[in-house]
Amino acid sequence: MHETGSVWGNSRLATMSPRPSSPHPPEGEQTIDTGTCEIVRDRDVPGWLLLVNGQPSSHLADDPHVLAFEYMRWMAAIIRAHSDGAPETAGTPRLRGLHLGGAGCALPRYLVAEYPGSHHRAVEVDAALAAGVRDWFDLPRAPGLRIRVDDARRAVDTAHPGAYDLVVRDVFAGDRTPDEFIGPRFAGQVHAALSPGGLYVVNCGPAAAGSVTSIRADAAGVAEVFAHVAVVAPMSVLRGRTRGNVIIAGSDRPIGGAALSAALLSDQSPAHLLSDDAARSFATPSRDRPGGTRSAEQSHAEARSAQGPAHRAR
Repeated sequence: MHETGSVWGNSRLATMSPRPSSPHPPEGEQTIDTGTCEIVRDRDVPGWLLLVNGQPSSHLADDPHVLAFEYMRWMAAIIRAHSDGAPETAGTPRLRGLHLGGAGCALPRYLVAEYPGSHHRAVEVDAALAAGVRDWFDLPRAPGLRIRVDDARRAVDTAHPGAYDLVVRDVFAGDRTPDEFIGPRFAGQVHAALSPGGLYVVNCGPAAAGSVTSIRADAAGVAEVFAHVAVVAPMSVLRGRTRGNVIIAGSDRPIGGAALSAALLSDQSPAHLLSDDAARSFATPSRDRPGGTRSAEQSHAEARSAQGPAHRAR
């Protein structure tokens, strides 16, 4: 399951409803710009499930502090560990987030609840969906959460340097992430949009059982740009035995540690944390490295020196 984004759209703010969000969204199928969506009441985790073109896309719990999707809880654990260790700057919101792939905005809604005073911008390609979720669900208002109808790539290209402390990529076309969002070039543009020590978090999944090639490529792109990298998923997924989501994170500050690992393992859907060398080894197994002998530090230094100004946001 994943919040479904895409890569096409016109840049404009989603229409703001003058009335509060409805406590009872309209159940059933709705027409949106990219097809249809359906809103279903969830009795197991009280809240609402949003399906886009038949696929589970978002879950909005009645309690904004609750995340039903396991991969979002893993993301939240990474963000929490990283944010709690970040220095605070007077006059700056504690957390400034850019969320690529908005859909129901479950994660930014959660982060506004967890970090009062934080500011988040969700980028969603579908204007009708963006306007609809404002009416249907109990979402924070600006400046806590702004929803922008835009191309996710353009939102990163046009971001001011250092504008965000957090960038979340949850962009899909169907069940896969478009190639333009994978690799060191896009990761470098995200890096330029982040404040020093900011955090980039990626949802890769769900990977097909038996193949983690695309996930390795995604992780390798992040590892080339950021000083620290982490990969989070059940080991059965990382070994290609089962299908599931994989989370990748990059930062120039260390990501997590023992406390994060413990939090992930204690989740109701446990996940393992691979950090730095272990994550880089997963991204580029020794059999795939030229010569098979370069260290992670050497690979990182070479990639960063090769980046140059081409990776700055336009």
